[in-house]
Amino acid sequence: MGRLAGYLRISSAASSYLSPRQWGRGGAPMRHPEYEILPKPFPVERWDEEDNTLRFGLPLDWNRPENGLTLPREPGMMLLTGVTNWRHGDPKAGEVPVAARPYLCMFVADNTSMTGSEAAQEFEQQIFADPDGLARHRARRLGQRPRGRARRILLNGRRAVLLRYTGWDHAYGCGWEKVNIGRSEVFTLSPIDRPLLVTYQGALEQHDQCLPELFYMLGSWEWRPQPYP
Repeated sequence: MGRLAGYLRISSAASSYLSPRQWGRGGAPMRHPEYEILPKPFPVERWDEEDNTLRFGLPLDWNRPENGLTLPREPGMMLLTGVTNWRHGDPKAGEVPVAARPYLCMFVADNTSMTGSEAAQEFEQQIFADPDGLARHRARRLGQRPRGRARRILLNGRRAVLLRYTGWDHAYGCGWEKVNIGRSEVFTLSPIDRPLLVTYQGALEQHDQCLPELFYMLGSWEWRPQPYP
């Protein structure tokens, strides 16, 4: 069992294997005929940039809170950044508001346990080969259910899969009561093959209404010249 098993492993791991010779730079194939290129927004006026690792554009009313955000529980993950459309006066996470004023958050987390060819091989076998199987596995683990088919996308030229779920859970700005939430996840490898997980979530209705804002951030995504020290 690979070290990504804690949060990536699909129940049925039988998948085709690509030898390293079939990969391009960083474990990616030379061509991506099945992967969707997201429209790039223009112009981008504000960016969230992370220590020469990556950056993405911030839609209107989105920001990175001064005191940061708390990483949703994921074993072996380290938070790189978290942004939100929370506005002054909205209830903070964990507060019980007089009236629900839900907001959305997006997190980018880095798996610190593995990198390089080992991570690239696991992504080939467990994620890129069967993203719908990954969606079913993740949904069971999260206590939610998949929504539609997985999407294969390019994140600034790097292969990624986009998964969507729904289910009853806590949502930002909705207090202690569980509500119907929407959750989107993107799995990708950085240019030096560090596994990244992007999580975009909130109350279902707002999640769906604001999907263009998710695609604004993903479409403007850029890998920086020096991804990691």
